[in-house]
Amino acid sequence: MKFEYPNARETETVEDFHGQKVDNKYDWMEDPDAEETKCFNEAQNKITRDFLDQFGKRDQLKAKFETINDYEKYGIPFRGSSEDGYWYFYHNSGLQNQYVLYQTNVDKPDINADGCKAILDPNSMASDGTVSCKQVKFSPDGSTLAYNKSISGSDWSEMHFLSTKYSDASKSFEHLPNDVLKRVKYSGTAWSKDGKGVFYACYPQQEGKTDGTETTAAHGQKIHYHRIGTNQSQDQLVYENIEEPEWMFGVSCSQDGRYLFLEVQKGCERTNMLYCAQLGEDKSIPQEKISWKAIVDEFKWQYSPIWNVGNICYLQTDENASNQKVIKVDLDQKSFPRDKPLGIDHISEHEDNVLSDVAVCDMKYFITNYMVDCKDKVRVFDIESGNFSHDIEFPDMGSIGWSCRKYMSDIYFKL
Repeated sequence: MKFEYPNARETETVEDFHGQKVDNKYDWMEDPDAEETKCFNEAQNKITRDFLDQFGKRDQLKAKFETINDYEKYGIPFRGSSEDGYWYFYHNSGLQNQYVLYQTNVDKPDINADGCKAILDPNSMASDGTVSCKQVKFSPDGSTLAYNKSISGSDWSEMHFLSTKYSDASKSFEHLPNDVLKRVKYSGTAWSKDGKGVFYACYPQQEGKTDGTETTAAHGQKIHYHRIGTNQSQDQLVYENIEEPEWMFGVSCSQDGRYLFLEVQKGCERTNMLYCAQLGEDKSIPQEKISWKAIVDEFKWQYSPIWNVGNICYLQTDENASNQKVIKVDLDQKSFPRDKPLGIDHISEHEDNVLSDVAVCDMKYFITNYMVDCKDKVRVFDIESGNFSHDIEFPDMGSIGWSCRKYMSDIYFKL
């Protein structure tokens, strides 16, 4: 079969990238909203559509795919906080576009259990199922749920806050009406340990559209702290770097609330810089400028805070360890010289297997996930000594998901 493709107009555009001349004769296609680009795309789509429509069993194939995927799906149960008695799990009835988050009183996922209620349903936010809710984070006392609402797969989102206390009057879980954070993008969410607010990343206003279909890059990401009950315009600027508009940032709190960690990333590189700031005993976020101390001030390795005991911080890193390892670092030391290893090896790099994840269980154990011959293997290490304790064996092999909390002795797995 011969296809008559639309003509792609050529220009004489030549661009200079670091002294290298690059022919860019189709530069007009870089504007998806231009009439010429839209006509070209429509012509290509018509060729594809006309060809696919000749296949007489498309409806039969579609129905088969739907049939084999139309079954109930449950996620792993997890706690939102150690301070309330609620459990949560995700559920999909079969062919729902988005999973629904449920609240229940027991650790067994069952949407028909007494007291089980849907607390966050993205499917109810758009009839076409194109709204998703991500970065779901509970406040330390479990009373409030923060989530990012995204439309049509856009990286841009709005952050909303939802009370986890069911209202008998409205027969729903009610949103906090004044707490809506806009222009959120490439952002994690971290509650301060006093539960009074969240850290998040957002971008300043920019020209043109910001719905996820734009081709321009966002610049000038900033970290803000939002205090619950206030307007976004009052949010506290925590960190920015106006000299490096392409850098991205993330903030997390240590488990005891004594330290803030700032991770700085350059594009998609698998390296980051790391800073910390010490907080007061009341775990509140000071309204004055936060003073950051550099732990790592160059882009060379990856460093991710896992856990801390007092001033001793445990980090997952690939520093001189391509398979990853866990090190411990004294945050109170005055400086961190570049010409020396950052910390002491606590869980040494495995010779063959990659350390892909680390979590804390019962304040005593590091639960680790290693990739072994393309399958997950869960190993348990003692936090205090770093010594290997035992493997957790499973009846089958594959990808393993888990629900693990520092304040719980039980771990829930999904294979």
